[in-house]
Amino acid sequence: MVQPRVLDELGIDIKKAGFMKDFYQGQGKGKRELVVTVRSIQVGGARMGPLDVGTFSLSSDFDGVLGQDFMSLFVLEIDNRRGVLTLTPR
Repeated sequence: MVQPRVLDELGIDIKKAGFMKDFYQGQGKGKRELVVTVRSIQVGGARMGPLDVGTFSLSSDFDGVLGQDFMSLFVLEIDNRRGVLTLTPR
């Protein structure tokens, strides 16, 4: 999921979103958000796509979150001391 302003900065028009989807935030709470298809997402050297990306308009200090559909393609190694996340393709 990505903040709408980030998609705008990338030149992706959310007004042309393909559909809306319900996203659940826990405790039975959900919100209907726009979904756009992006060609690819890249984190470091890890890349996948095309991918449907939901938007979220919550005020937050981050631009987006990676979901299970992306993360499940990699073995994750977290080094808390160095603040490093390593993604190794499965």
